[in-house]
Amino acid sequence: MKTRLIVFAKQPIPGQVKTRLQGALTPAQASRLYEAFLRDVLAASTPGPSHDSAIAYWPPSARSWFESARLPGFELLAQRGDGLGERLRNAFLDSFDEGWPAVVVRNSDSPELPHAVVDGACRALRDDDLVIGPDRGGGYYLVGMRPPYREIFTGVPMDSASSLKATLEAGHRAGLTATLLAEHPDIDLPTDVESLTRRLRQHPERAAEIPHTARALRELALL
Repeated sequence: MKTRLIVFAKQPIPGQVKTRLQGALTPAQASRLYEAFLRDVLAASTPGPSHDSAIAYWPPSARSWFESARLPGFELLAQRGDGLGERLRNAFLDSFDEGWPAVVVRNSDSPELPHAVVDGACRALRDDDLVIGPDRGGGYYLVGMRPPYREIFTGVPMDSASSLKATLEAGHRAGLTATLLAEHPDIDLPTDVESLTRRLRQHPERAAEIPHTARALRELALL
């Protein structure tokens, strides 16, 4: 059973990505750092034996930017919907309508997330209906499901400290069996960037695993 792996991504436009880093960084710097996260995430999300890969891009006009980024092996899909919850819902519904037996959606701002974790999430859906990877702020960096689609996103406060709890509760109400993966950080706040740079200083060999992020941090004099 092959899973569709979808990376939810934004075009790195200054002032429209990583806005919570602004103040510590300029809009252009925050955009530069996000693009580096995205490129490392995509490098860890290439197609493999357990999954095929796609990028769900935002905004709808971003297709040409992602085409020009030359990302072989990734199908390009437009996100559709008014908010993150609706766009997640539509990504699952559209994929199931196309016949995919399982779908995993991951974020684009957890550059340190190993490929093995993503692969493990795909394999978890052989046995369970739902798989979720929690971040350190009460949300999640990854969510996967197998059909039929069950409503677990409507009414869930996305990008909040209660996102994970509310999604798990919705899954429980829907009768879904679930796998909870290990916690991993995403990079949303200036303190997250500080923690990331501290980890790289303590373990400089890890920079080779996220080369785009490490290069951007050095260019911004953060590492």
